[in-house]
Amino acid sequence: MTVFKHLFTKLFNLKSKGAYALLLIQCIGVLVLSILTFDNQGAKYMPNGTYLGNINITYFFSGLLAIYLVFVLFFSLVFYLITCIQNERFNRSPTLRLTPISDPLFYLDNMLSSLATMGYYLLLAILPALFVYGLSLFLDPSLRASLGDFLSTIGHYHISEKVVFNCLSTLALIILTMLFGYLFISFLNFSSQAILDFIPGVSSQALLQVIHVLLIIILAWILVKSKNFVMYIITSPLEFIESNGNNTSADLVLVVLVMLVIDAIFMIANTLLISKFFEAREKN
Repeated sequence: MTVFKHLFTKLFNLKSKGAYALLLIQCIGVLVLSILTFDNQGAKYMPNGTYLGNINITYFFSGLLAIYLVFVLFFSLVFYLITCIQNERFNRSPTLRLTPISDPLFYLDNMLSSLATMGYYLLLAILPALFVYGLSLFLDPSLRASLGDFLSTIGHYHISEKVVFNCLSTLALIILTMLFGYLFISFLNFSSQAILDFIPGVSSQALLQVIHVLLIIILAWILVKSKNFVMYIITSPLEFIESNGNNTSADLVLVVLVMLVIDAIFMIANTLLISKFFEAREKN
């Protein structure tokens, strides 16, 4: 367990290095875009806003936070793709695979550290938004009044156990979906390499890509054949959101359980593949 924890910390530190640079780029991009696109004429839609000189800061900060939210969504996807690439690079790293730990535990450590890194990045991304919102509250009395009204309304609203349970189920579904992305990409790489190893005298990267494409086609065909079930998985959480939590949570729980089973199947398959067929090697 000590080795597992040490490896987890090492992988987490390696993967989180790029988070700071990406977050810095994100913040600079938001600030520059907010300044370039700011048009004080749009302040007429907020006549009760607070002015600093001739600038409606209520309008400026509202636009800044809106742009930041869009950037968070985009850069979170970018960072997720980066962690996917890092996963596969670390899976075949001879140096990391020399760690005195079994291959299945190494792979599990790699997956969990990626999820933790994504959570860490999202937490970091929230901090600038909180800073900007706090600054806007300090400068803008109208926003402070709006926040007071909002908190007063929330204070009279009873949050039922059902709403809390459904929110937690939605969060679990998001985590399981991210994990599925990691597992699916690993499965393509592991299974392709396993198939390639059974072909004597062949180690072509071009053939490996062909096997990737064939596997994707096969899996896509399976998804098409089970499209009703797949659409049910996709639309159930959306229907719950549109209903404002009034629908039964049974459908959402079923989707979470299905995703959990799918992830477990891919996890078992990948641990078997990495143990039997996938050797550490540097990519040429």
